[in-house]
Amino acid sequence: MNQPVLLTREQQRLIDRELEPGEQLLWAAPARPRIFTAHSIAIILFAVFWCGALLYFMGSFFMGEPSSHDAAAEQNGMFILLRILFLLPFIGAAYALFWFSRQESRIHGGICAVTDRRALLIRRSRSTVIRTEWSGERLDGLDIRTRQGNRGDIILGIRELRSKNGTRIIVHGFHGIDNPEQIVDLLKQAALAAPPPPATEPPQPEWPRTADRTTRHNLETRLSPGETIRWIAPRHPSLFNPTTGFLFIFGLIWTTVSFGILTVPADRIEGDMPSFVVAIFGILGLMALSSPWIHRAYARKQYYLLTDRRIIRYNPGLRTPSIHTCCYSALESTRLSIRPDGSGSLDIDYTIAKAGGMTNTFTLDNIPDIRNTCILARQLATANDSRTPSGETSS
Repeated sequence: MNQPVLLTREQQRLIDRELEPGEQLLWAAPARPRIFTAHSIAIILFAVFWCGALLYFMGSFFMGEPSSHDAAAEQNGMFILLRILFLLPFIGAAYALFWFSRQESRIHGGICAVTDRRALLIRRSRSTVIRTEWSGERLDGLDIRTRQGNRGDIILGIRELRSKNGTRIIVHGFHGIDNPEQIVDLLKQAALAAPPPPATEPPQPEWPRTADRTTRHNLETRLSPGETIRWIAPRHPSLFNPTTGFLFIFGLIWTTVSFGILTVPADRIEGDMPSFVVAIFGILGLMALSSPWIHRAYARKQYYLLTDRRIIRYNPGLRTPSIHTCCYSALESTRLSIRPDGSGSLDIDYTIAKAGGMTNTFTLDNIPDIRNTCILARQLATANDSRTPSGETSS
């Protein structure tokens, strides 16, 4: 397909680095996702209401004239510090709301590319390269959402996030591209293309030094008869992720406020709270403060495995170990995050038939050489005919 030059040199180099040996690029163009969607507008409206209420509360909190009883207390800088620390989580929530309103357009942005084997969406997030790819059956039965000016969206995957408040649908694919009908024809050609031949069968991997005899026994007993391990690595979790980071900040503020109250003389606090109650809240704050280190110590006992039949995540558990498996056919929809040092994460989207078609994600995070690990998984998928149900958890 003859196409005009739509990419900068930096974008072209970014695509060239993601192509496999012998893979041919058929088309590439930058995505133009919508900035404002129904979901983002709802978040922005709520964020504006939240910030308005927060500003009103801060004005009455700091600018209100204190009564004679509180005048002496206001002179103490400790009370002002405690008030500021109390408001920090609400200010952080306001920032997070505006950040989430732009997140949907960010994940759909990047460079769209079609090769003779697959479809790619490549974008940068700071220094990390995030590559989403679709291949095989994922490229059949595509849907097009047209826009004005011969532009449209090509839907390559739909993810459903179900909760008590309802179902949110996230549409993945190529957003805001020109001539989508012509691109669909190229995608169908890629779906019919034969996959690359599998590489030579890798040797049996060595067990990590952190794996003791009990862990090896638990893993080997959970393999199917005749199943062999082709790759194994311990989990290398980050110290801070969205969950542990939030708990750390919450614990820091909670602990500071709790122990700050203990330093204030009892006669300066209206409605004197027993010290042991404040100490209990302080201990809870310390537990939240140490949650990143507790989570990392536990996660380091988990292992990722690639066998000749499936992908496995081993969890030691608090009482009994368990495994979470994903079949290789789910590699038709993956998202690869690559850091400058070569490490990264692999997210595999699969559908749970027992849950009414809900989409879930199987993640291999913080893998030292994630690019070669992904290539090995694709090679094992090519040589594998197994149809183990995705997302099956067994003890």
